[in-house]
Amino acid sequence: TMVGHPKWDACVTVEKDRHWLQQNAACSARRRPVRTRDSDRDMTLTASCSGRRLISLLLSVILGANQIVPCASFATNSGFCGSGPCPIHCRRGPECVAGRVRKLSNPGIPLYDSSISSDTTECKSGTTNSKSNLLGTDREWKAYNGYINKVLSSEKTYQRKDTEDDKDAIRAYLNQRDRTVPIQLPSLVHKFSDAAEAGKALHLELEEQKAKFCQASALTSNQYKLTMRLLCYVGNYCAKNQEGLALRVAWEKMKEMGCAPRENVLSTYLYGIALADGVLVDDKDEEINDIDGIDLPEEVATFHDTLFSPTEKTLTLRIKALVQKGDAKGAERLLEMMPSSRDGGDLRLRTYLPVLELYCQQRDIPSALRLYKRMRHAPGVHFNAENYSLLISTIAENGFFRSDSDAIAGGEELGYHPAMGAQLLAALVSEMAEDVLEIASSCANRLRLAFRKGFGIESATESSSCEMPLINESASPEELVVDRVAVDIETAECPRTEAILRLIALDKKQRSQLHDTLVEMADSQYEEYNEKLKQRKQNVEKEDAGYAASQIRKFAEWIDGREGEPFTAIVDGANVAFFGRGLVDYQHVKIVVEGLEQMGEKPLVIMPQKYLQPKFYVRRGLVQELDEHGIGIMEELVQSGKVYEVPKRCLDDYYWMLASVSDQTNSRDGEDIDVAPNQEGRWPGLRPMIVSNDQMRDHKLELLQPRLFRRWVSSFIITYDFTPVVEEKWDERDVIFSPAEHFSREIQGNLTPDGSMAWHFPVTEWSKNERLCIRLPVT
Repeated sequence: TMVGHPKWDACVTVEKDRHWLQQNAACSARRRPVRTRDSDRDMTLTASCSGRRLISLLLSVILGANQIVPCASFATNSGFCGSGPCPIHCRRGPECVAGRVRKLSNPGIPLYDSSISSDTTECKSGTTNSKSNLLGTDREWKAYNGYINKVLSSEKTYQRKDTEDDKDAIRAYLNQRDRTVPIQLPSLVHKFSDAAEAGKALHLELEEQKAKFCQASALTSNQYKLTMRLLCYVGNYCAKNQEGLALRVAWEKMKEMGCAPRENVLSTYLYGIALADGVLVDDKDEEINDIDGIDLPEEVATFHDTLFSPTEKTLTLRIKALVQKGDAKGAERLLEMMPSSRDGGDLRLRTYLPVLELYCQQRDIPSALRLYKRMRHAPGVHFNAENYSLLISTIAENGFFRSDSDAIAGGEELGYHPAMGAQLLAALVSEMAEDVLEIASSCANRLRLAFRKGFGIESATESSSCEMPLINESASPEELVVDRVAVDIETAECPRTEAILRLIALDKKQRSQLHDTLVEMADSQYEEYNEKLKQRKQNVEKEDAGYAASQIRKFAEWIDGREGEPFTAIVDGANVAFFGRGLVDYQHVKIVVEGLEQMGEKPLVIMPQKYLQPKFYVRRGLVQELDEHGIGIMEELVQSGKVYEVPKRCLDDYYWMLASVSDQTNSRDGEDIDVAPNQEGRWPGLRPMIVSNDQMRDHKLELLQPRLFRRWVSSFIITYDFTPVVEEKWDERDVIFSPAEHFSREIQGNLTPDGSMAWHFPVTEWSKNERLCIRLPVT
């Protein structure tokens, strides 16, 4: 009956057009030649058409062409969009056969009108298919197309229940560049005051978007789930290969489908899209496409934070987007979204810093100071020299360190009394000194220019890139000092301000911390060394667990409990013995010990056990046998109690380090063994001092905090050298000692003779004794 209907041939023509368009879409996705309409293949195309599709089409024609037969089997299997005036949808969005169909109730108008341009086809939705309706730029689409076809061709992405029809349906959709339905998710740009309200609104919008998409695409429930799964796989592939451009198109697909992905999927997309957003393209490349001017990383982060709890990563991206728009207040309000943001528990420097920089750029000093104070209390925030220089230079540039300046609004509530002048500078630099040891020359130049500008001393010839001149002339009390100075190595006096810099030593708590750390490191090093021997298939003696820790503790107990005169100099025996020759030379050790004794010191030599044997391996393939002279010196040192033997496979460095912070309780008997300045014949400084040329590159990074390590080195280490050998007379060489530093290489403030405070900053690129000196004028 249907075949005999007058409109049957017209319906077959429309169905052939639909099939042809679908075939071309598949060919384009696979980069094959586009098929053309060929009269020789009309029968093949007609035979491949679905009978149910043709019957449905004809019934719709009979019923008036503005309705589609409400049959569930047709809606789910035929691919009809279900929205008039067209009863056919070719899975190409608005650019479909449907848009070219005239009302079939008028028999005078042909069913298909090829004169209608595919670029300006209008559908019931009212949208126009132009280039703006395409997903992504050509570059983005190419990247997406490569990844989606890789996923589609992998059998690992499918499940047993996925049929070939399912695969064909999703392949057609995923390779379709035109939008199927408009995306309507207004809550992504609407500012909600309540997070729960925003989440509820987005969930409802996603449900509506999904319903519209499913109706238009006619994907079954299983096909919809499979499409989501494949887009998730695309995210994994892109994240693994650090390729983000493809995800910008895939994300649009997800929104169009009304997907509500799992949190880990959103995190993957966020990572990839952020990569794409950070790509710098040259002038020949296309710019990365932001759909409708939306910043996609911000959008994905907002999507995540609306459906799930915000994370540090998502907040950072959203904050950076607001900062780019100049909205510092809005960016700071976002910080409150983190569950633990009030105490800063989960936020890091990268989250806060863009907001602080924007406040400084906008010269909003009260807000910058308030945010800085908040950041200092956040456990995850660790300031560096550049961050402190930014804040201090901004405050200086705006004149708040002047004695006649107004206080910073709200500063006293933050704990700065007053929030201006020298007291404010002292408070900020003291906080800086807790986190920073030295600054870069760029920071020094920035501070100099900022202070001079704030005090009205500007020079047209100065810039932050100019090398700062060295000025060692004494300054008057009324003069602003922001200069590069050379501190006297012997007296530690600043030539500009006459302030005396201090040698800042470890306190009792820090000495105890070093002691305990060395014990732990000794044990871990011993285990690592034994593991290396096992890997080399060498014999390893079985020792009790914690052997190395017990041995170094035994040394600590020995040096702390021994009777007699306390040791005031600890000698790194192996370092001295190997000096300059690559072999053990006990003559070197003898010269150093005698030289220390002539200076009034009581030395102890720390020596590994194997070097206290007549014959030993120096390194692989080289065995050294001591001569009688060397053996005689070694035995004399051991018998006189001047040597401590470090057990085999234990690192001797930890022993002489630990000796420097030992209390030597019994031998010292409450006596202060440190040497005061001007004590005749002896170097002033802390005792016991360490004699070694070891730079300790293997230890310092894991040993202590950088500040504590630097204080330990500057307080205890004494380096040495020997005079040249004359006519092979090795016994007549003399030792030359270089004392520890007289002042610490870290930021410090010291009073000047006029009662003002002078601050000295070590600068990385400058000489060891040079500092940036800042002293405000005395009024």
